Amino acid sequence: MIRALVFDLDGTLVDTRCHVDMLRDAYAALYPHRPVRPYADFIKCYSMSVPEVFRYLEMDPAEGERYWQKYLTLGPKDGCKPFPGAVEVLYRAKERGLVLGINTSRARHDLGTTRRELGDAYELFDHIVTATDVEHPKPAADPLLLFCRLAGVEPGKVLYVGDGRVDSACAQAAGCLFAAAGWGTFLSPEELPANYRPDRVEEILDLLPRT
Repeated sequence: MIRALVFDLDGTLVDTRCHVDMLRDAYAALYPHRPVRPYADFIKCYSMSVPEVFRYLEMDPAEGERYWQKYLTLGPKDGCKPFPGAVEVLYRAKERGLVLGINTSRARHDLGTTRRELGDAYELFDHIVTATDVEHPKPAADPLLLFCRLAGVEPGKVLYVGDGRVDSACAQAAGCLFAAAGWGTFLSPEELPANYRPDRVEEILDLLPRT
């Protein structure tokens, strides 16, 4: 029986597709003399860790701070929003007694943004694991294994919901169940190894035990 529900943040709980545009525009601003890269390149970056993004885009890590400052100035003024139905799912899962968590590639210091995006629903989460909380972030198993230790739940009773290859790989490595988020992914959910393939966020409730 599933005892804990963990969500990836970007592209799963929060509709952050605008971040792909921000990645592209920040790259163009930082390297105006380079050839224009196809949009598909930045879609790929969406699911990568920060070091992987820099390697893939052939960027100098020393320019990282300048790049991310430019990136952050390009975001929507009112911030990104949760996917329709996501907050309701969180409240109903909590009512059923599940331990709730987030496993994100964001850094711990970015949680202020997370709090603004999720509003009051942020308080529903029992544990939030970020990339800076573990030695090896996604796609390694470390984040989900840390969540399991904090929550006191066996990995096989944790359902992790994500939209990228790093999410699927993290769940597999940790021995957790994985649901490919069909509502938010840039990839086809069929491309991700998964135990479940919900098309809408509300379908997550069908996978959870009832009180």
